[in-house]
Amino acid sequence: ESGTGRQNNKYLALVVRVGAALLFVAALQALNFGYGVMNLRSAAMQVAEVNKASWVHTAGVRLALAAQELAIGDEEVWSKADNLAFLDTTLHTYEHTRFALRYGDSDLRLAGSAGRDPKLDL
Repeated sequence: ESGTGRQNNKYLALVVRVGAALLFVAALQALNFGYGVMNLRSAAMQVAEVNKASWVHTAGVRLALAAQELAIGDEEVWSKADNLAFLDTTLHTYEHTRFALRYGDSDLRLAGSAGRDPKLDL
């Protein structure tokens, strides 16, 4: 009986060690998942910032082109009314997006850059 008892104790000890190892691995996986989700949210915010910043750059170029066409005044590309309507809507969106890039906007999923870098916060 003592041989069988030792065999059972060895088997039980092995089961406990394997169970503890599996629990440890599960805890590591849960921590890894949480860390990954946090990094994914951070990456999504950065992607939204880059996307909106590129839109602001493109809108600036388009605003310059529209202003140039308005100054030329030959109405070859747009009529004056269409050009003014384009300038008005694009300039409004441009200003809103620039403000959101700096101070944040939940609708645009932008956290804002104010306070992120002291060199920029003059």
